[in-house]
Parts: sequence; C-alpha cells; structure tokens
Amino acid sequence: MESDTNSLGHSGALAETAIDGQHRNGLVASLATGDGPQSYEFNEGPDGRSVSVHAPDGTGRNLRMVWRASNVARTLNHQACDTWGTTNGPIAQQGVALRIAEAGGSCVRALCVMKNIWNGGNWIFNAIGFSNGSFEVLGTVDLAEAFDPGGIIPSLPWRMCARVQGTSLQWKVWPTARAQPMWEDPKFGTTITLPSVWVYPGRPGFYLGHLEMGDDAAFADESVNTLPAAPSNSDNCV
Repeated sequence: MESDTNSLGHSGALAETAIDGQHRNGLVASLATGDGPQSYEFNEGPDGRSVSVHAPDGTGRNLRMVWRASNVARTLNHQACDTWGTTNGPIAQQGVALRIAEAGGSCVRALCVMKNIWNGGNWIFNAIGFSNGSFEVLGTVDLAEAFDPGGIIPSLPWRMCARVQGTSLQWKVWPTARAQPMWEDPKFGTTITLPSVWVYPGRPGFYLGHLEMGDDAAFADESVNTLPAAPSNSDNCV
C-alpha cells in the first residue's frame, strides 16, 4: 500500500473561496491559470483524504487550480494518487500535480497529469507544465484500448497515480471497477522524459480545471509520498 504520511491531514469546510497561495484548513490552493475574479471553493472531508470542489458564480471555464496539504514536504522525487468521483461538470478535467512550487502571488510552477477534454477525447491523458500562468505540453498518451473500448467510456470513479524521479515522469490511470495495473502496462499509462527545466524541488498534490459555474467535482483517497532518486519497479501504489 502507498504511504499516507503526507495525505491531507485536516478536516472541516472552507468557508471562503480558496485564494491563491492561502492556507485553508490544511490546504494550500493555487492558480495554475486564472480566468475571471473567482477561484474554486474547496471542502475537505472528515477522513482528511477527500475533497469536494465547487465552482461559484463568476468562475471562468478556463480556470485551472492545483492544491496540496499545507504540511507536505518539498522534495525532488515524489508520487501522488487520487480517485476521481462524481462530477456534474461536462468538461471537468481531473488530475494530479507534482513539483508544485509557489513563489507568492500568482507565480506557481507545477507538473500536472490530467484527463484530456478536447473534443471529448477522455481516453487521452496529457502531461502539462504550468509556470506563472503559461503552460507547455510535455507529453500525451492515447489509452483508447482501456478507456474507449467499443466506443463506450467507462464511468467514474477512476484512479490516477503519477510519480516523478529526476527527469522521469510516469503515470497510470484506471477505472476502479478493475484491478490496479502495473506501472509499465502501456494500456493504462506511459513514461516520458522531462526537459531539465522541469527538474526542481516541489510538493506533490492534485489538479482540477475547466469547471463551469455551479459545477462540482469530488476527489477521494488522496495520498502522496516521497520516492528514491531512481525509478522503482514496485507496483504498490494504493
């Protein structure tokens, strides 16, 4: 089982909209890209490992945010996993964030792996690097064999795990109705090599983008842990 040492460790509802870089009951939420005056509202569950997210009035559909536990360690090599539960957002984009680095204000860097939403191609998964409101596509993988068999996309919940070690970024994602795949199973994930500019210490966390006003999204079983310098063959993710 993966370590839960640095999973979200505080419970309680957020009474205010999550503000860039502010601490809210154990969460630090930051903008990856802004769109309009509002940010998402975050509510932590009593288990300390679940979060519900709401897009209030005034939220732009191109808003993207990352969040993490306030006490998570800053490391070079780490892993994050979460389960994507119900959402009423037609273009909700769930994912995982790695190497989150906040420098104050809107200056945030992060490596994010997320579900594709363009043209409804949810069987495609992308790795994107965000830096100070701009972004760069770093890699993509088509997992249609597992996520679009016969033209039918499996229903949520899905689970994603992503890990970064040096220049190696690896991820896997699967519907929770089936067994967890191995890291190297090409039907459920891939590995890419990062440019050196994306190798820096940061903090692991989670990602969500493209909620529209009134939309909600649920996340469960959030966990993060530190990894050794070299990739491991271990498949113990959840």
